[in-house]
Parts: sequence; C-alpha cells; structure tokens
Amino acid sequence: MNKLYNLLSKHVLGLIALLVLASASAAYAAPDGEAIFKNNCSSCHKLDEKLVGPALKDVEKRRDRAWLAKWIRNSSAVIASGDEYAVKLFNEYNKTQMTAFPNLKDDEINAILDYVKTPPKDKAPVAGAPAAGAEDNGTMIYFVALLFLVFLVVYLLLGRVNNNLNEMVQEKSPEAFDKPLPLLKNRRFIGFLIIIATIFVGYRAADSAIDMGRSQGYSPDQPIKYSHKLHAGEMKIDCKYCHVGVEKGKQAGIPTVNICMNCHKAVGETVNGTGKEEIAKIKSAYENNTPIKWVRIHNLPDHVYFSHAQHVKAGQIACQTCHGQIQEMEVVAQNQPLSMSWCINCHRETKVQFNNNKYYGMYEELHQKIKDGKVTSVTEAMMGGLECQKCHY
Repeated sequence: MNKLYNLLSKHVLGLIALLVLASASAAYAAPDGEAIFKNNCSSCHKLDEKLVGPALKDVEKRRDRAWLAKWIRNSSAVIASGDEYAVKLFNEYNKTQMTAFPNLKDDEINAILDYVKTPPKDKAPVAGAPAAGAEDNGTMIYFVALLFLVFLVVYLLLGRVNNNLNEMVQEKSPEAFDKPLPLLKNRRFIGFLIIIATIFVGYRAADSAIDMGRSQGYSPDQPIKYSHKLHAGEMKIDCKYCHVGVEKGKQAGIPTVNICMNCHKAVGETVNGTGKEEIAKIKSAYENNTPIKWVRIHNLPDHVYFSHAQHVKAGQIACQTCHGQIQEMEVVAQNQPLSMSWCINCHRETKVQFNNNKYYGMYEELHQKIKDGKVTSVTEAMMGGLECQKCHY
C-alpha cells in the first residue's frame, strides 16, 4: 500500500494532465456549418435565391465536393485552369472572382455544404447570447476542476489509508517505521498544492489580462427597443440610410431622431400592431427636440484607429464581417472580440476590392503584379496592413 501511495503521489499531476488532454479531445465539437456559412458566405449567397452570387441550394447537383472545395479555396486558380464550368460562372457574373477562403479546412467546407444541403429550421435569435466558444470554455474549466477535486479526494483517502496501515504495523514492530508526518507537514503534498495553485492563479491572471477591455456578447439595455431584425431584415432598410457616416468618416454615426421620423411620420404609431410604445418615445423626443441617449456597444481602446469609410467604402467590407448577422438581431450584441489578433487575421485573409478602385490607385507595383499574373487578389496585409502605425496612433 505504501508503494502504491508513493507512486500516486509522484504521478498525480501527470494523470491530471492526461485527463485534461483527453477531456479537451472529447470536448471537440464538429464545425458549425450554419455559423461558418453566416460568417463567410451569407453576404454574397442565399440558399434559395440569387444575391451577389448564385443560390446555393442543390449546389452539389451541379458540382461534387472535391470541385467545390477547390473553388471555395481559390476560384481564380480553377478559372485559370480552363475549367469550362468555372469560366462560364466567371463570365456570367461580370468577370468578378469569388473571394477565396484558403484557410477553410476540409471539415469546415463539408459542414457548410451539409448546412446548404439540409438547413435547420429558423431559430429565434437570442439577444446578447455569448459566443459559442465561451460556453465550451466554461464547461471545460468546470470539468477540469471536477477532475482535480476527484484526484485530490483520492489522494487524501489513500494518504489516510496509508497512515492507518502504518499505525497498525507500528503497533507490532514500532522500530520498523518512522512516525508519519501530518498531511499538512508533508512536503510532497504541500508542493503539489503550491503547483496547482500557481497554475490556477497564472491561468486566471493571463485569461483576465487577455480579455481586459473586450466585450464580446455585450448587449446593454437601450432607451428604445429598436429591432434590427424588423428594420434591416424584414423591411430591408439599407444600413447606410440610418448610419450616414459609414462611407464618409471614421464613425458610422448613430441616427438622429429626424432620421427615425422620416419614416415614422408616414408609418404612424404601429407597424403590424407592434412597437406602439417605442414609436411614441421617438415622437416625444422629436417633438421636444431631445436626443435619444443610446448606449454605445462597440468600443475600441483610445490608442486604436479605425475608420468605417476606409473599410466599407474603400475596402467594400460587408457590415456583417464585424457586426455579425445584424439583420437577424432583435437586440444588438457585440458579435466579434475586436481583439488585435482578430483584426490582424482579417487583414491577412480578407481580400479588398482592389481593381477599378481609385483609393488603391497608388499601389502601382501591386497593379503591375496583377497584370503580369503574379497575384490574383490583394489583401490589406500586402499593402502594409500589418504595420503598427496603420492602426495605432
């Protein structure tokens, strides 16, 4: 028993580490096709009707998955190969190449195609719901903590059994054993506790530091219950109609009461029998010349420079890239972490509208490379988008 106790004492941390790795593997979930589709495809494609690109329903009846994977990752290469169907698509859509997604893995592409093939029924959006990974991470932390507690209990029980057995043997031959130390004076046990405490405190400190200032999932109560799902989704009002600065300046701008009343003077107090109280608040603010005190949701640190005009007008980046499926939100929540690593990855991967764009006219070398066929598309990273001064004052 004493040998078993010593063996477990020496290797208990190794056992916990193995179980943590096993639990991490077990916690791996298959890619969410719907989420990947909405984050990467929905700005250009719908399932059952043409948008910027073709409708994707029955896409596998037109081409197999191997061909589709090549097309999704690099459509320009498929076109350049002379593939008849690829060239036909290219010409049909005014010789506009589809955005390439070279970083999508096979299982992620398969998840998208599975979703396109059998989309789930519509689900009501949950306002302010945390990101999918947040719940998974929380579950993992609780699971690891539970494992630690189980091992600690086993460790203590074996220690107690070991001490009792030693005491029984000592009664018969006291000269064969040293008097056992109390548990709280056992150096091995104290060292074990110190290591675990150090790991836990270090993890919490690093995690808190990384998340400092981030508000992913933040969804504050607003003075008026404005539904983007109704206005941008069902009514299909263009974002730029209300957020007038989005193509002209750094800030997108919060719509004034006058913009709201442009519509609601004609619409009246209700829309399909809903929103009477909220529209009354807007009318009251308009009549009393009182601004609506909206609560800001997306906040960047003071040392970060971000221009909506540069991204939306020049780069022609869809609003959903940063704000998520805003047209489906009853209550707006921050969709992305807006961290530096997230922005850098976007600069590395997202292709800008480079051709026939006066904003990028100065990049003569890149234009020449496109003419020579050396590159087929341009990302912000290729224009110095990873340099510190691009985003920091």
